[in-house]
Amino acid sequence: MTSYEKVREVLDWAVTEAGAPSVAVQIKDENGTWFGSRGPRRPDDRRDTGTRRAVAHR
Repeated sequence: MTSYEKVREVLDWAVTEAGAPSVAVQIKDENGTWFGSRGPRRPDDRRDTGTRRAVAHR
C-alpha cells in the first residue's frame, strides 16, 4: 500500500467510522503537494490551504 493509499484509508475511516462530517488534508513531500478529502462539502465550506486547515463557516 502506498502512502497516498494509506492517507485515503484514514480519510475514509474518519468519515465512516469516527463520525467526522468531512475531512480535508494537504500533504507536501519531495514529490510536490497532494490534496485529499472525504465526505460531503457544503456550499459554505472552504479550504484554506494557506494555513493548512479546512474551515467550515456556519
